[in-house]
Amino acid sequence: NGAWIYSRQGLQVQEGKEPWIIGTIPNTRTGIVSIPSFGGNIDEQTQKRKQFIDTFFSQKKENKWQNIIFDFRGNTGGDSEIIKEIAERMGNTSVKYADKSEKMNTQAAQKKKTECSSLRETLRECSHYRPISPTDKFLGSIYILQDEYNASATEGAIFMLSQLPK
Repeated sequence: NGAWIYSRQGLQVQEGKEPWIIGTIPNTRTGIVSIPSFGGNIDEQTQKRKQFIDTFFSQKKENKWQNIIFDFRGNTGGDSEIIKEIAERMGNTSVKYADKSEKMNTQAAQKKKTECSSLRETLRECSHYRPISPTDKFLGSIYILQDEYNASATEGAIFMLSQLPK
């Protein structure tokens, strides 16, 4: 309805999809993050996703967000490891990527850890938790908008964000 004015233009991460948008609801300290799709080739999107994360944390700090709304409505899937990095930096802790564990070949896993190079391997499979800036931590409330069109990547994103205190 035009009530929300975004403080930044959207970032076109995938061809043919709506842009990812980060903004602040006017006259509030509430940030809104719209991610219409987690799809696409993550390795090709590495720079754009890094730019999105950098913009997210700079907007959070600049606008002194006390609440954040993640709008995943219509997100039909892909891979949501970008939310893992955001959640870990906001919570200053590791978060689980999924709510179930699997038995794995530890020798193969160790080899994979030493070979990490892509964003997916770094964020999820190798689970290298990164130290954060003191301004990355978030103690406010998180709200999530979802709908019947969400796929498993959105469910994973919601699970990761649900591990934060509020």
